[in-house]
Amino acid sequence: MNIPFIILGAIFAGIKEGLAGDFSKSLMTLFGSIAILSGIYMVLYLFSKYRYGEDKTWISFGDVKLGLGLGLFLGNWLLAFTALFNSKSYRHASCLAINDAKKITNNFTDMLRSIAYRKGFYSLGSLADKF
Repeated sequence: MNIPFIILGAIFAGIKEGLAGDFSKSLMTLFGSIAILSGIYMVLYLFSKYRYGEDKTWISFGDVKLGLGLGLFLGNWLLAFTALFNSKSYRHASCLAINDAKKITNNFTDMLRSIAYRKGFYSLGSLADKF
């Protein structure tokens, strides 16, 4: 999946570079975008591969290829920097939301169980145990 994404990103970046007024400035921002999104992951991948071996890398090489495709599509180092940190913060926020939802669900089922057993509704209590 990453290879077609990289090819499409290269075509998009080539068209964007061809239409740019200042070719050298546009090319530098493109290289900056690739360095941020793909280069950081490449350094992490190579360091962990060297340090811990092929099977214990911190990230996979697919992350490096995905960063290359994203860097080609964004084409601007400021957008790449923003995308790098926004993706991490969204992932952490979604994990926190999932954990909170699990806590709320567990508290709700515990509440149903306690009500069912105190009031003598054993069928409702057995229903709550299924959740």
